[in-house]
Amino acid sequence: MIISNHVKISGVLGLGVYACTSEFVPSVACFLGGWLIDIDHLLDWVMNFGPTPNYTRVKDNFARNRVRYVYVIFHGWEYPIGILTFHAFYGLPQWVVYATVGYICHLTLDQMFNCHKGFLTYFLTYRILHKFKASSILVRQPGTAPVYTKNTAMRADEH
Repeated sequence: MIISNHVKISGVLGLGVYACTSEFVPSVACFLGGWLIDIDHLLDWVMNFGPTPNYTRVKDNFARNRVRYVYVIFHGWEYPIGILTFHAFYGLPQWVVYATVGYICHLTLDQMFNCHKGFLTYFLTYRILHKFKASSILVRQPGTAPVYTKNTAMRADEH
């Protein structure tokens, strides 16, 4: 799911939290928790295509599954499971819990709408065990280029 959709849905979720709690901080935490984890895509960008500012080229290569590795280190069910377990035993500030709600919403939407091979791909442990290889994580869409063993990412003028 693209980040703009995460921002929109997180905005609605944050407003819902505000409507229920009448508190500003938990609603903002929920909103931010729902989309800020996408910052980890910058690591994937750099690791697959180098430090290029050419957004169109990178977007096209991601859309065509021309990536070697999928790191997305913040996209992992281990994080909310750990946070909520810690909260159950020790308690956490309300804003942390609501940020985690936004985070869980984000992961759920990605789990539902992204082209991955299965539920386990959204566990960081799974990606580590598979050495972050895109061929073990992503489903290749019909009509897209295969995931290359050598990075041959196309330039914007090659499509």
